[in-house]
Amino acid sequence: MKAALLVIAFVLYMNCDAQVKEKRTSSSQANTVLKEYVQKAENHLSHAEEVDFPNATDSALYYARKAEKLSVTKPEVAQNLLLRSKILAAKYDMPNAHSLAQKALDSFSSLRDNEGIGDSYVAMAESKETDPVEYASLYEKASTAYKKARKTKKEAFAVREMAFWTMNSGDMAQGKKKLDEALALYRKAGDPKVQKVFSLMAITELETGNLDKAIEYSLKAAKLIDASAKKEKEDGEIYNYTGIAYTQSGDYGTAGRYFKSGYEIASRYNDQELKIMVLANLIANTMSQKKYKEALGYLKPLENDLPNMPPPVQDLVISRSLLAYSFINDFKSAQKYAALADKKLASLAPDDQNIRMFLPGLVTYYFGTKQYDKSKKIALRYRDFSIRNKDKGALQDIYRRLSQIDSAQNSHASALENYRLYKKYSDSLTNEKVDNRIAELQVQYETEKKDNAIKVKDRINSLLTKESELQRSELSKTTLVRNLSFAAVTLLLFIVTLLILRYRGKQKTNRLLESQKNEINLKNTSLEKLVDEKEWLLKEIHHRVKNNLQMVMSLLNAQTHYLDNEAAATAIRDSQHRIHSMSLIHKKLYMSDNVTTINMSVYIGELIDYFKQIFDTGTRIKFITEIEPIDLDTSHAVPIGLIINECITNSVKYAFPDNAEGQISIFLMLLKDDVLKLQTSDDGIGMNPVLGNNKISLGLKLIRGLADDLDAKLDIATQNGVRVSLEFQFEPVPDRSTATQKR
Repeated sequence: MKAALLVIAFVLYMNCDAQVKEKRTSSSQANTVLKEYVQKAENHLSHAEEVDFPNATDSALYYARKAEKLSVTKPEVAQNLLLRSKILAAKYDMPNAHSLAQKALDSFSSLRDNEGIGDSYVAMAESKETDPVEYASLYEKASTAYKKARKTKKEAFAVREMAFWTMNSGDMAQGKKKLDEALALYRKAGDPKVQKVFSLMAITELETGNLDKAIEYSLKAAKLIDASAKKEKEDGEIYNYTGIAYTQSGDYGTAGRYFKSGYEIASRYNDQELKIMVLANLIANTMSQKKYKEALGYLKPLENDLPNMPPPVQDLVISRSLLAYSFINDFKSAQKYAALADKKLASLAPDDQNIRMFLPGLVTYYFGTKQYDKSKKIALRYRDFSIRNKDKGALQDIYRRLSQIDSAQNSHASALENYRLYKKYSDSLTNEKVDNRIAELQVQYETEKKDNAIKVKDRINSLLTKESELQRSELSKTTLVRNLSFAAVTLLLFIVTLLILRYRGKQKTNRLLESQKNEINLKNTSLEKLVDEKEWLLKEIHHRVKNNLQMVMSLLNAQTHYLDNEAAATAIRDSQHRIHSMSLIHKKLYMSDNVTTINMSVYIGELIDYFKQIFDTGTRIKFITEIEPIDLDTSHAVPIGLIINECITNSVKYAFPDNAEGQISIFLMLLKDDVLKLQTSDDGIGMNPVLGNNKISLGLKLIRGLADDLDAKLDIATQNGVRVSLEFQFEPVPDRSTATQKR
C-alpha cells in the first residue's frame, strides 16, 4: 500500500514540475516577443517625420498594440502607455496622446519610477496645445524627475526645452540662465550635440542687440550640424535661426544660404510649419534687399493654400504679403491682407509678441492709401510695444514713419520732434556702420585720387601732342588760342553767375533761420517763466498745507487737555504723529529747490528725531538706520512716512514695557530692477497682545492699506520682536538739476 502511494506521489510531482517548466518557458518566450514588438515600434517611430517613411506611424502603432496585449506587469503597462502616447502625438492625435501620457504618469508615480515620470511629463508637453508658461512648467517637472533619477542627459534636454519656452514667454534673462544650466548638463553627460543650445543662446543675444555674440553662437551651432552625419529636423530650425542672425547683421547673402539649407531639411521631413516659417524668413530677407517682386514670387504659391495653414503660419504669410504688396504700391492686392491683419490684431493682447508681425505692414498700407489717422494710430501702438520691448531698430523705423505721417497731416512741430527721435535712434544704431563707411570712403578717395593722377598724366600727354601739332601749323595755333579764350571767358561768366545766385539764396535762408531762431527763443523764455511761476505756486501750496496741518495738530493738542478718556487722548496723539509725518514732507517740499521729490534719508532722519523728542526715549531705546539716499515723489514718500510712523509708535508703546531698553531698526534699501525695500524692526517682546485676539488695530489697518496703495508685498513677522517689511516697484526720479540744464 505504501509503495503504491509513493509511486502515485512521484507521478504527480513529475507532472507538476513539467507544468512549471512549461510556464517558465512560455513566460520567457512572451518577454522576448514583447521586447521585439517594442523595439520595432520604437524603430518605426524614429522614422515618423521622414518623407521616405510615410507609413512609419501606422507601423509603430501596430506593433505597440501587439506589445500592449503582452504587457502584464505594471512597469510593462506603463511603458506601453508612454509608447502609444508618443506614437499618437506623431500622428497629431493630441487629445488621445495627452490622455495616455497622463495615465502613464499616474502609473509611473505609483511605481516611484522617476525616469518614467520625467518621460511622461515630456510626453504631456509634446501632446498638448497650451501657453509657453505651462510648457515651461511641464519641462521643469520633467527635469526635476530626471535629476532624481540621475539621468543627466535627459535632464539637460528638459532644461533646454524649459529655457526655450521661458524665452517664448518673454523672460529672456531667465531663459538665458537656463540655457547656461543646460549646456553644463550636456557637457557633464558627455553629449556633444549642443547645437540647439547654442542656437537659442544666439536668439537671446539677438534680443539684447549683441549681434557679434549672436553670430558667434550661431556659427558654433552650424559647425556642429555640418559635422554630423545625419541632419535632424531641429537642425533646420537652427539654420533658420542662423539666417536670422545674419539678417540682423545686414549680411543678407549669407543669411539667404542658411535659410535655403533650413528649407531643404524641412522639406526632407515634410514639416509644413517649418517649411513655411523658413520660407517666410527667406521672403523677409529678400524684402530687406528691396527685391519685393522676387519676394512675391516666393509668396504666390503660399497664398492659395492660406485657409488650410495652421494659425502661426497664416500669420507669417499674411504679414509678409501685406508688407510686400504695400512696398510695391499694389494696394488693391494688399487690401485683403490688411483686412485679415486687422482682424488678427484685434484678437491679440497688447503685450502679445505676435502683434509685431502685423504692425509694420498695416502702418505702411494705411500710409500708402493716405489713411493717415489709421496709420498713426497703429504706429503709436507699435511705438508703445517697441518701447516696452526695448526694440531700438523698430523705434527708428516707427519715428521715421510718424514724422512722414505728421508731415502729410501738416503737423510740422510733431513731425520735427519725431524726426529728431528717428535721428537719435538712427545714430545710436549706426555708429559702427558710420565708422566702417568712413573707412570705405577713405579707400574710395585714395582710389579716385590715383585715377585722377593717371587722368592728369594722360591729359598732359595729350596736351603735349597737341602742342606739337600746333607748332606745325601757326594758323591752327592761333585759332585754338582764340577758341580757348572764348571758352574761358564764358566759363568764368557762368561761374560768377552761379556764385551770385548762391550768395543771394544763402542770405535769404539766413534771414529765415534768424527769424525762426528769435521766435523759438521767445517761446522758450515764455515757457521758462511759466515753469518758474508753477514752481513758486507749488511751493506756496506746500507751505500753506504744512501750516494747515500744523494748525490741525495744535487743535488736536488743545483738545487733549479737555479729555478725561485716556484712550481718546492716545488716539488724538497718534493722529498728531501721523499728521506730523505728512507735515514734515510738505515742509521739505517748500524749503527745497525741488518741489516734487523728497530725499528719503534726510526726511526719515528728521522723522526719527521727532519721535525721539516726542516719546523722550533718551538712551533707553537705540535707533539704527540704514537709508539709501533716494529721492521719491510724494505719492511714495507719504505712505512710507506713515508706515514708519505706525511702526515706531507701536514699538515705543508696546515693545519695551516697564522702561526696558532695546533698539529699533529702520532700513530703506534699493534692490535690483528698481525694487525698493522698507523694513522696520525691534527686539522687544513681540506683537501687541491686542493683535493676537483676532482683532486688527487701526495702525495695522493703515499699514496694510498704505502697502496696497504702493502695490507692495507686505510681510509682518513676530519672532524675536516685530519686523515689518515691504517691497514695491518704483521709477527713479530724474535728476532735477540735469533736467533744468537741458531745458
